[in-house]
Amino acid sequence: QPFGDESLVFDLTYFNVDSDSNPFGLVSNETGDLFDRIQVVDVDDEYPFDFEQFGLEAQWQINDHWSFTSITGYNEIDIAQRFDGDISAFDFLSVVANIDEEIFSQELRLTYDIDDFSVLVGAYYSDGDFGFGFSGSGLFPDPITGDFVPFSTITDNIEVITQQAIFSKVHWDITDDWHLDFGVRLNREERDTDNFADNNGAVSDLSASETFSTVIPSFAVTYDLNSSTSVGVSYARGVQAGGIAFAVFLGQSQPYDEEYTDNYEAFVRYSSEDGEFMVNANVFYVDWTDQQVTTTPAGGFPGFDDLVENAGESSIRGIEVEVEWQATPALMTFVSLALNKTEFEAFVLNGVDFSGTRFPQSPKSNFALGFIYQGNSGFYASSTFSYVDSTFTDLQAPQDTEISSRSLLSARVGYEWEDWQFYVWGENLLDDEYELGLFDGSAFGLNSAYGRLGEPRILGIGVDVSW
Repeated sequence: QPFGDESLVFDLTYFNVDSDSNPFGLVSNETGDLFDRIQVVDVDDEYPFDFEQFGLEAQWQINDHWSFTSITGYNEIDIAQRFDGDISAFDFLSVVANIDEEIFSQELRLTYDIDDFSVLVGAYYSDGDFGFGFSGSGLFPDPITGDFVPFSTITDNIEVITQQAIFSKVHWDITDDWHLDFGVRLNREERDTDNFADNNGAVSDLSASETFSTVIPSFAVTYDLNSSTSVGVSYARGVQAGGIAFAVFLGQSQPYDEEYTDNYEAFVRYSSEDGEFMVNANVFYVDWTDQQVTTTPAGGFPGFDDLVENAGESSIRGIEVEVEWQATPALMTFVSLALNKTEFEAFVLNGVDFSGTRFPQSPKSNFALGFIYQGNSGFYASSTFSYVDSTFTDLQAPQDTEISSRSLLSARVGYEWEDWQFYVWGENLLDDEYELGLFDGSAFGLNSAYGRLGEPRILGIGVDVSW
């Protein structure tokens, strides 16, 4: 706050992560149960990465009605990865990969606010360089004969994405009971792609540029039934730009189009006069056009040989309910429930009609409940139980890549004294076994699926001090 003036505030943030951990370790059940968590490889996984983030936010309250905000960001990530491509004890395929990304963004907002009306106008710009490359050698199954043949690959993929936008949002209290929100965003995105692959001397080199311009509106109307309850409806348009997907091992490329969503929602909001009891409920429907679906072509390596197909029509519909209750001054409880149905309404992939099929990684239901206790004596405790229904990962192999439902219990109990906190905590206290994502291993010689698993039971102790 220059000169101690609260009307002008600068907030500078720097964040850095330097790690040698591997969040993408894969296991297979070639030796038995997947949850034995045994990784049979001849090359140890390595995943060192460095991430830096800078942020500068400036807020200027010009006068009682006008304010100005500037948000500047810069992110940079460098990843070096080495892993066993065949996930076996045999020297079939080893891969060395690197990811380099740099993203700069700038947003400016100007707001005018009076008693029952406010309007915001702004502009946004971002420039991102995304690089991904790797080299691999060994033996790999021929997609036609199934025999293992010598294989060597070098890949370098570069994409530059530039985005510009202008946007505005209006809020108007038409009367004491009726409220209107309207927004619009004019978005332009440019994508320049350069993909190179050399697979056993077969060179594939693709350069392309695409530009996408879109108008994105949003609209909401709210009516206050009384001082505690309000109801409303909203509509928002969603857009994801298209691009070019590159199957690096196979040396195949494929463009894909934008996808659009029309999001409709009806909602109820209730808060008791004393603020101790709150209920939020939403009923929603999403009409999805040209949905971008990631698939692995025949003979490809999941995660590397991924192309994108546009599904003609698809939809999501469901309901969400959240309840919070401040039972006592020291105890707050909460519960939430979400039910949804996802469906491809018109989608044919490789000659197979998936109409009527639900989306991958889309459980039909999830549920959570918990409490937070903060006593006057300094003792505190909190716990959350959550349940997520089963789903699957691969649209083309739903049974082989089925992901189990999961019931997770976490808790923290501690004592706070002056500037000190002492606590014990636990995650997945029920030690539930569940998968995060599975892949069909038959495409390159495995007898079953492989993938990533959720963490087992974790217990810990902690000490926090502040000054």
